[in-house]
Amino acid sequence: MAEIKRSEYVCSNCQQEATLCSCDGDYRRYSVREWDCDDCKRTVASHGGRDTECTNCGAQYNGSGQRLQDDWRGNPSLCNDDIGDLEGYEIQHAGD
Repeated sequence: MAEIKRSEYVCSNCQQEATLCSCDGDYRRYSVREWDCDDCKRTVASHGGRDTECTNCGAQYNGSGQRLQDDWRGNPSLCNDDIGDLEGYEIQHAGD
């Protein structure tokens, strides 16, 4: 898991840190997390806890900074609820 360099909440209206925001109204606040890419060491950011990828080398991460396998989208469990993650991984790599 990546070491988080920055973690803060941001106002969805003004894009400022929530503690500095002076917006009137009930705007949504979302988290921003940043860490260094495991491969190229550039900064990677996740907005609102969403999956993201390094814009420099394409390494993929979940919203908490955990590196994902480059081929995770090929796992059949992604689109079939009857197949578990491990079973899907085994099916995906059966011919390797």
